[in-house]
Amino acid sequence: MAHDRLPLHRELLLIGLHDEKGSATAFTLELTIAAGALSELLISGRLELVGDKQDRVRLTDPWEHGDPVLDIAIRLIGDSKKERGLGDWVARLGSTAGLRDTTAAPLVEMGVLEASAKKVLGMFTITRYPESNPGPEHEIIERLRRAIFTPVDVDDRTLLLLTVANLGHLLPPVFGRTELKRAKDRLKQLTAVPGRGTSSPTPSAAIRDAIARGLHAAIAAQGM
Repeated sequence: MAHDRLPLHRELLLIGLHDEKGSATAFTLELTIAAGALSELLISGRLELVGDKQDRVRLTDPWEHGDPVLDIAIRLIGDSKKERGLGDWVARLGSTAGLRDTTAAPLVEMGVLEASAKKVLGMFTITRYPESNPGPEHEIIERLRRAIFTPVDVDDRTLLLLTVANLGHLLPPVFGRTELKRAKDRLKQLTAVPGRGTSSPTPSAAIRDAIARGLHAAIAAQGM
């Protein structure tokens, strides 16, 4: 059931971590987490799309959400003196110190991940997050697998998750490049945004289009 699902940024973290090592499987992980968090705020109406191209965002509700990552995003956007594009906010939130740790913390509390810290060169502490309970990630992967590899109807939230995960290069480590290549037409169809270029896309399509453009811009700006 959709209402039982984890927030998008936590789902993206789970599929973007190596199950045993607990390290990132893609250099874009922080940016995809940021895109997932901003997606949640857009879906909930805490952010709204503004501008002629619907590529900037405005905070509609400055009160903190209770989710630590969403609260960081709300504070960042609320403290800004001007409206910025989604690409800018994906990059800014994605470069926030400790974003991966903050996203992982509730999952550690839930027993889904384990925090494993170790010293590197005797100076720096790196925390990795191997999986303790594979159930939540398996549910996410099976939902994505059905969407990509079977001709089923896909709900808006899964389409958004799939679009961000695909742009963030999180899918090949999960499904393998060979399998994804076989499903490239289906994947292209799913991640295309209905109504793009029209004056009245559906709200969910408008959010997906804006997030996709913002994440793409942030990744390109960092040369990833």
